[in-house]
Amino acid sequence: MYQLLKQIAITGIKTEAPPQPDEALRALAQRLQNRVLAAFDGALTIRHVDAGSCNGCELEIHACNNPYYNLEGLGIRFAASPAPCRQCCW
Repeated sequence: MYQLLKQIAITGIKTEAPPQPDEALRALAQRLQNRVLAAFDGALTIRHVDAGSCNGCELEIHACNNPYYNLEGLGIRFAASPAPCRQCCW
């Protein structure tokens, strides 16, 4: 543990400064949110129907909801398909 702390003290901080926010992108996101809310009278919900896949689509959908893209913050939600009922759908 001592060796690790010593190496950290010798090396110092090696990270870059975070990028500055781009106001043009912030304005674009606000315009997109306003258009979605106006066109759909609230949030747009996209139902994702999974008919058996490799789960790649689910990974991409979850990536769209991370803090970098934040589609849910713009009013666009993804909803999972409901499970089929056992009486009439099987």
